[in-house]
Amino acid sequence: MYTDGMSKRPILMIFTLSLVLFGVIHAVPGFGDPDAYYHLAIAKQMAASEPVRDFGWLPFTTLADHYADQHFLYHVALVPFLNVFGDFLGLKIATIVFAALAMALFAWLLGVYG
Repeated sequence: MYTDGMSKRPILMIFTLSLVLFGVIHAVPGFGDPDAYYHLAIAKQMAASEPVRDFGWLPFTTLADHYADQHFLYHVALVPFLNVFGDFLGLKIATIVFAALAMALFAWLLGVYG
């Protein structure tokens, strides 16, 4: 089912190079963005019990009364990485893999529609 686009080899090369590049970028302790801790906490809570339905940690915002997990599928996708690799390493590996997949998908789309 691989038609009208680039061959598989350049896509795999882009994916592999992206894994290496993003791996180097994320090879630092901690996270560069404080939102990562939020995503980690929500994914951990989802893995432990069920999806988060109430967000009472911000009582003076609209999230206290009308919370919707806008990153629900991202949090669901993080859960297997957290279960296999642990909390911080799992989040870093998931971030690297998702970014490399995004680069490979973008290259594939350029080959198909470019």
